[in-house]
Amino acid sequence: MKKTKLISLLIIILISFTGCLAKTELEDYAYVIAIGVDRGSGDKYLVSFQIAVPIKIAGEGSKGGKESTSLVTLETDTLYNSISRADAMISKEITLSHNKLIVISEELAKEGVQELLNAFVTNRDIRPKTSIIVYRGQSKELLSNLEPILEKSPARYYDLLLDSNQYTGYAIDNNLFNFYLSSKDILSSPYALLTEPVREEESSIEIPSVSKNNPDSTSAEGGQAEVNDSTGGSQNKQSAANKENDSSENSDTPKTANIAGIAVFADDKLVGEIKNEQILSHVMLLGKLQKVNMDIEDIKDKSKTTVIKTRQIESPKIDVTINNDIPHIDILIRLECDLITSGSQIDYTKKENKEKLSKNIKEKLLHDMNIYLNKISKEYKTDPIGFGKHYRIKLSTLEDLENLKWNKIFPNSKFNVNFQIHLDTTQMVSNQVS
Repeated sequence: MKKTKLISLLIIILISFTGCLAKTELEDYAYVIAIGVDRGSGDKYLVSFQIAVPIKIAGEGSKGGKESTSLVTLETDTLYNSISRADAMISKEITLSHNKLIVISEELAKEGVQELLNAFVTNRDIRPKTSIIVYRGQSKELLSNLEPILEKSPARYYDLLLDSNQYTGYAIDNNLFNFYLSSKDILSSPYALLTEPVREEESSIEIPSVSKNNPDSTSAEGGQAEVNDSTGGSQNKQSAANKENDSSENSDTPKTANIAGIAVFADDKLVGEIKNEQILSHVMLLGKLQKVNMDIEDIKDKSKTTVIKTRQIESPKIDVTINNDIPHIDILIRLECDLITSGSQIDYTKKENKEKLSKNIKEKLLHDMNIYLNKISKEYKTDPIGFGKHYRIKLSTLEDLENLKWNKIFPNSKFNVNFQIHLDTTQMVSNQVS
């Protein structure tokens, strides 16, 4: 009996030891938190991996900011090849399991991103909910100079930044999985947040801070390779002194990045953009407006404004019918609006003034909505909202869906948009009293 127990104990001990033979410690990995892709020379890609430097984030005396990340940039034929080559440049194994963001340059987006999308979605390490944005410039420039604002951790900074659509209607977030599905969908089209560099002398809605720091070196394989800062392992040698000497600034150096609007795609190619003023229309049509403050003209003095806090009560009611290959799209959007403040002394608790203000709100919303709908249907001929999906429920068979040819008939669409506004003007009064 004792012999049996002893043998069993030895077996358990031996089994527990086998789990340690091929163990990889967490600190042996290089954690990528953002990937940037630009067009390289010829058909090559310029892939940038922004890697977190944990000791600079949580170490003693750490300051975070730009020091908390390192950038590895390589010119390669495929995304997978860039990962393998990046592994060879540093002493740690690169992992994409914590990646938060994919940045694609506008130039590359116009050429088409299907090959990239296939590589991203088939990589098991990349999470489907990874955010994807388009940058008007080189993504390498954005990532190499990013300096988190109010956050020491760049990964945390990305999380907060991309979640800003939860408290403002002038930002969107689209993830890799939804983008990929839309690129394959015959009833909708992909879209992404569009950002652009902002020069020092320009004012902006600040996202990341940017300064000049773009040292280059050449890899042994003939492609371009670049490594900035430190991941704690051996890297491609780059003189720190050269970085220090390259600190001169000029007026063309980007200082921040701005939300420029929405990048609209047809299939996998960028075909146009929606300006900031119409982002709100896009968000409302998707039923994702949680809250936003709007400036509306005063009902008597157009030089003054009233501030209206607006939120969407429910998803929009969208009905699609088709007659002679012309889609007729009826849209009903219900909003709750609170009057926050006014630049005039008008009493908005009076019924007639309240009705006039409600009319001004509707006119403003309808103006921007008509511009948005005209842009996507007549100019870009693409459907980022997925209006076609609202007609799919009326189709009986897969053959009917294939014969619909939504992409061809959508530019003929006629829209009927109606806003139902529930305006509360008592909140401003109660604020004044309190």
